Amino acid sequence: MAGQLATIGEGIALASASLCRRGECESFVAIHLDIADQVIGRTAGISQSADRLRLPVRRIVGDAMRLDARKLLMAHRHPAGGSDPSDADIEATRRLAALLCAIDIELVDHVVVAAGHEASSFRALGLL
Repeated sequence: MAGQLATIGEGIALASASLCRRGECESFVAIHLDIADQVIGRTAGISQSADRLRLPVRRIVGDAMRLDARKLLMAHRHPAGGSDPSDADIEATRRLAALLCAIDIELVDHVVVAAGHEASSFRALGLL
């Protein structure tokens, strides 16, 4: 999964394309980037629930540290609703961003993708 991103939008497209599209599961992907915006790894997971995803923060941060990532792009899928971030999404993202910031990793964006491919960016919404 190595390669340089031309734009952050390209990274978001890569992240959302990596999400589970089968069935009615919530899924997430974290794309790890180095200082030159090269993709150096990915952390992904699938929930057993259509309406709840427990973000594995320890795993995401651990992978970022192991890969020596400098930036991270997050995306997750809402299969049963719209792309508006839930209160739980906002809280989990703020917690992840704070942990990443403490170890000098930038959370570039978190995008919520709905079943119809509608998407909401935390950065564009002023949530990051």
